[in-house]
Amino acid sequence: MNWKSLVAACWIGAGLAGAPPAFGDEAPQPAPKATPPPAVQQAPQPAPLEAPPPELSPTDKFLNNIKHPIDWFTWGADLRVREEFEKNDHSFDSHFDDEVNQFRLRGRIWADLGTFFSDPSLGIPNGLDLYVRLTDETRFYLNRPTNPPWGGPLGEPPYRTNPAFNEIIVDNLYANWDRPAGLPVSIRAGRQDLWYGRGFVMGDATPLDGSRSVYSDAVKLTLHADPIKTDLDLFVVDNKANENRFGPIVLQNGQEEFVSAYDTKMLGAYMISKYFAPLEADLYYLYKDDSLANYDVIHQLFFGQIPNGRTIHTVGGLVQGTAGTGWDYYGEAAWQYGSEDAIAGFNSEETQQGYGINSDLGYTLKECPMTPRLHGGYEDLSGDDPHSKTFGGWDPVFGTWPQISEIWAYRWEAEGKVVAQTPAEWSNLQAFSVGGSAKPMPKMTVTFDYSLMLANEKMLGVAPTAVGIGYGKGYVRGSLVVAKLLYDFNAHVSGHLWAEYFIPGDYYAPHAADAVFLRWELMFKL
Repeated sequence: MNWKSLVAACWIGAGLAGAPPAFGDEAPQPAPKATPPPAVQQAPQPAPLEAPPPELSPTDKFLNNIKHPIDWFTWGADLRVREEFEKNDHSFDSHFDDEVNQFRLRGRIWADLGTFFSDPSLGIPNGLDLYVRLTDETRFYLNRPTNPPWGGPLGEPPYRTNPAFNEIIVDNLYANWDRPAGLPVSIRAGRQDLWYGRGFVMGDATPLDGSRSVYSDAVKLTLHADPIKTDLDLFVVDNKANENRFGPIVLQNGQEEFVSAYDTKMLGAYMISKYFAPLEADLYYLYKDDSLANYDVIHQLFFGQIPNGRTIHTVGGLVQGTAGTGWDYYGEAAWQYGSEDAIAGFNSEETQQGYGINSDLGYTLKECPMTPRLHGGYEDLSGDDPHSKTFGGWDPVFGTWPQISEIWAYRWEAEGKVVAQTPAEWSNLQAFSVGGSAKPMPKMTVTFDYSLMLANEKMLGVAPTAVGIGYGKGYVRGSLVVAKLLYDFNAHVSGHLWAEYFIPGDYYAPHAADAVFLRWELMFKL
């Protein structure tokens, strides 16, 4: 498909809905016990007023009987079909070949065995469940760059061949026991999705495979303080940079794909309190220790030199909820301290101190046609002075997913203190956002958002990377526009059109080129 036609299709599709919409960045959400993650994965939005569930159709009743043939066994599946086009989002350089047009087909099948040892007299969910989910994502390239990591004189990684048959991976595999013997304790052990709040610090732990997976290998203990409507999660994470923990079922080639640049160990405590509902208050402490994996040559060249390891402590909290007849709010702040190892040939070991702030305030006009919601947001991620001896940049912990936009999830690969950072690790940012959403039809939502993006620190004098156009003299990163059209055809089929456009500012070299990202998606699920 011609990219200009794809641009027109996405923008016209969003325009047909005719109203500005809400900012909802794609986020792979964790699956509830016995339910796969949402089809169109987005950052959590304010909860609507509860309504009685609609009566199931004969078709849904038939499918439910197939998926739940016996009391202790439930299964399901979904298939996500996407076409994506991206240009200049890595480099902001029209002379650097990074134009990609690809189809992505992700299939998943999951099963839940249980619940066993349940006591109905407790009046709350309890008992033992076993959950497994298998996932594969195959890519078909209509257009690929000739530069690494897609190609070039050094060759291509096996998972970048065309078509890029990936492998079937064990995406989730865990045992979950809620309140054994009625005790106010739950435990989950195995490969699981650890997602908290809006994913600002705890979301995607496997950023190198995109939205195929977000898993962590972890043991999580939950302490329930029911009288004060508060839960405390204590967890230990031991993630490997590739998939050798549970060994994927390889469909093509013998190479296991890297899902992160680092082997990561983490200790965490995360408290969620709804005592003052509808206000939710969270507090957390996270200790993360990264050790650089045996990264392949092409990725080293593409992403540049990155620290051999780092140790980060993160302390933070958030509040979110609703107020009055239409207000919703979210605010989160965290502070970090720690150290990172030397980057060979560039610097010695450094201490690290950084901070991150994220917020959003919205108002929904519930009595108006199309139920419009208007909102404003602010994000501030500390930046590093390239000439200082202390690294002052923000570390996103496990927040490495397209929180801001798809364009920026790719662009961060080409930025950093010295040469580059690992994918989706952003810092040195202030973003002021405004936007809105509306529902022109009951099953349709349209969104439109504008973000003015600034930098906290200049990068003047820092050399451009292999995929970068260099830096300018200012603090304005540029302007970002994101438009989406989301449609739920029925309970089993949904889809969206997605368009992003970024205009670089004076933070970058004068010849920086505009970037574009386009996508259509259909999601089928049982």
